[in-house]
Amino acid sequence: LKSDKNEWIAWGVSKSGSGAMTAGGEGADVHICDQDGVKRYWVTKQSTPEDGVEVAGATCTQVDGTTEMVVTRTLAAGARRSGKEREITPGTPQTITWARGGDGETSLVNQHETRGFAEVDLGNIAGGVTSKKSSAQWTLWLHLLFMAPAWGAILPMGAAIANRCKAVQGAPKGKWFQLHRAFQSIGWTLQLLGFIFAVVHCEKYSKHFNYLHTIIGMVVVAIGTLQPLNAIVRPHPPEGGWPEGGKPAARTAWEAVHKGLGWLAIILGMVNVILGVLLAQHLDFEAGPWVVGLVIGLIGIVAFVGYTGLSLANPDNAFSKALTGARPGSGDTEMMAHATSDPAAKLEGAPSVTEMPAQ
Repeated sequence: LKSDKNEWIAWGVSKSGSGAMTAGGEGADVHICDQDGVKRYWVTKQSTPEDGVEVAGATCTQVDGTTEMVVTRTLAAGARRSGKEREITPGTPQTITWARGGDGETSLVNQHETRGFAEVDLGNIAGGVTSKKSSAQWTLWLHLLFMAPAWGAILPMGAAIANRCKAVQGAPKGKWFQLHRAFQSIGWTLQLLGFIFAVVHCEKYSKHFNYLHTIIGMVVVAIGTLQPLNAIVRPHPPEGGWPEGGKPAARTAWEAVHKGLGWLAIILGMVNVILGVLLAQHLDFEAGPWVVGLVIGLIGIVAFVGYTGLSLANPDNAFSKALTGARPGSGDTEMMAHATSDPAAKLEGAPSVTEMPAQ
């Protein structure tokens, strides 16, 4: 087995079906070549393998930016490892797995850069291979089905409502806050569930928490989860509003922290939805999960950007009025009422009541 990079490399014999890298938890028979030589492992979960057995006569050579593993094994599964070997069946395609550490990663301590599997007849390699995509585990599906709508749509829209619906003419007092709290409560719950399933997925199938997607995800979830606690400790205005002197320094500082962290999480969260899609492609998953995540994320992001742009151009737009329950035409009505509230007020040049025609 050869690589054109200086890295650890591995190949193994598994079985067809979901979770080929571990044979669905039943065990894959894997040879790994790294800086310590060639060892054989029985891999039942996606974590750094342990208890490897040195392979007699095998070599692992890493020179001039390339890596080569040479190993000889019997076709039959050996009995000396208590069933922790899989047989090779020439003439019958079987699942062969592979993984590589990435250029410069020569120690097995570091995760693989890429990995995959294919259906190969080792008795007729010249006949080609049939590449396979990995099936998404239930934990990954639930992770994306909770996270994509939370950070791709619901939480961004809740933030936009708080920012753009305060001054909608005719909206009931405090309606923007009720909407903001409802959107953020739903989004907060979904993102927390999504994070729980991400942890379960990594515990059962991956163990990899050092991709950019997972690092940003932990930061975003930490900020998002703490935002309700941040809101609870806000300095409340007195009855009748803040005095003419304006908001106290404590309230100003709280708003800067709450809004600043909130928008940071919103932006990173939307970006991370796209990074999650790219990671699913990088890990060679079948199209289903990343297509679903992409569609949900793009719909939410487009809706958020479109609504924010519309509200900046026209704060009293029809969507904001419908969302807040503002009275139709309330903006014009209130302006007229304000203009005519003084009985003595009269538009310049307009006739008095006594001067108007009888009809």
